[in-house]
Amino acid sequence: MEEEKQTAPRGRKLSPSQAGRRIVFILLPAVMLALLAEIILRILGLGSPQIDPTVYKNVPGDLTPRQDIIQESPAVGISYHITINEQGFRGAGRLRHERPCRILCLGDSSMMGHGLDEGYTAPDLLRGWFEDDFPGVFDVINAASIGYTIDDEMSYMKEKGAALKPTLVVLEIFYNDVTEKRWRSEAGWTSQREFRKTAFPYTPLRSILLKSSLFQALRTGIIKILIKTGRYFPANRTDMMDAAMYPSRHPEAWKEYDFVLLQLIQFLKERDIPLLVVITPHQYQMHRWGYPLMNYFGVREYQEHFLKILGEEKVPAIDLMPVYAEEMKKVPALYLTGGMYDEHTDAAGQYIKAREIYAGSARMLAERGFFSFYKNFGGCEISGEAHTGRQWVSHSDAPSIVLTVGSSMTYHHIRLGARPVLRFKPVVPWYSEKRVYPLEVGLVDEATSEAGKIFSGAIDYGGRSKTLQLREELARYANRSVSIQWKVWGLAETGHTPAPALCIMAPLLINADEIERRN
Repeated sequence: MEEEKQTAPRGRKLSPSQAGRRIVFILLPAVMLALLAEIILRILGLGSPQIDPTVYKNVPGDLTPRQDIIQESPAVGISYHITINEQGFRGAGRLRHERPCRILCLGDSSMMGHGLDEGYTAPDLLRGWFEDDFPGVFDVINAASIGYTIDDEMSYMKEKGAALKPTLVVLEIFYNDVTEKRWRSEAGWTSQREFRKTAFPYTPLRSILLKSSLFQALRTGIIKILIKTGRYFPANRTDMMDAAMYPSRHPEAWKEYDFVLLQLIQFLKERDIPLLVVITPHQYQMHRWGYPLMNYFGVREYQEHFLKILGEEKVPAIDLMPVYAEEMKKVPALYLTGGMYDEHTDAAGQYIKAREIYAGSARMLAERGFFSFYKNFGGCEISGEAHTGRQWVSHSDAPSIVLTVGSSMTYHHIRLGARPVLRFKPVVPWYSEKRVYPLEVGLVDEATSEAGKIFSGAIDYGGRSKTLQLREELARYANRSVSIQWKVWGLAETGHTPAPALCIMAPLLINADEIERRN
């Protein structure tokens, strides 16, 4: 008789409902503990939110989108409101495809605006000023990020920045850019940006997690461990401060930085993207206190090093050290905590930086064919009566020029771009009589005295006003210096208050390349 085969009893298979109950039984305690920890951390005020600089491939900026926090720096007693928009940029600056031109601001926490509430950073101020002078034209984007240096900025331009097709790039160089690059080389990794990258695409879940005190506490703990091990940010050393201030004493550190800076300059030149560099001084160059046994008051070697390189490359540069020195005769400090404990500029320092950047940017843009008739109204020749103001129409207002009937204004020495566009919106003001106003815009080539009419039309009070864009009419005058005359035909009237007039809203010259490459 054959021996029956004995088989081991198999485990009982769980039904779906039983498996679900088991999972709940396992996860429920963990969820309850997490909720309890979240409540305790919030009661104790621990796990406060910190800015998340994770780099995602599917986000134009280099910060985690949709952050709105009060950032705290208890070591120096600073807290401030910071927002990161849905595109990963700080503040209100974002890509709007209906806008033809973009100014891209690069840098580290100094350009990003550490320690300052929204609205007080240099990019915020620039955005408002450009909107005043070129309404509806420019996006000013704050693409700076905490701890960035030249390697990070070069990497960003290659992977994301160039695709944004900026009209102008503004790069801020701060004293610690060179030393941070050196620190990372010693730590064995290329750039902070590479360290922050993730292979996962951004989803809104990440922004939700950042609101959790437990998540923030765990993240902060991990970062502290990485800092102590030298993996996230090598320890500060006084010899690194000396390396930043004296390039002649530390040629190897500066050679590495200069090499990448020249690569970035060449990268932008190849794409015909103009670069403006602003060099911000360390607070110890402006004050007579500093690291123990060290005095950097008045030292200019690192600024002069950069100015020499940029001058050889014909890159416009702004040296803020003499500007700040002059301004500090009027204000007690231009740095947070009076410059004692923090190297970042305060609201006054950011304002002065923005003012100098705006002046330099305006000059560079003028050379490329950007011109505001409103901004330059004081330099035109007027026959008859004309004045400036802000005209309001339904859902819109803009800086405007008002020409009375029979008057004209002429602008000389305007440099047109490679493919110029004249933009303006003619509107009959509500106080003028309800009739047709003939408007004519003429042009004279200042080199050949060739004259032409680029616009002639009747503007009706009852008509629907719209923004006009003249391209073909200006194409033959590209890259030339011209005079442009605006004239409202008709007999000048006396005894009529206010006098019949035509309003020209937001009259601008811009470069057509900056429109067609983007839309």
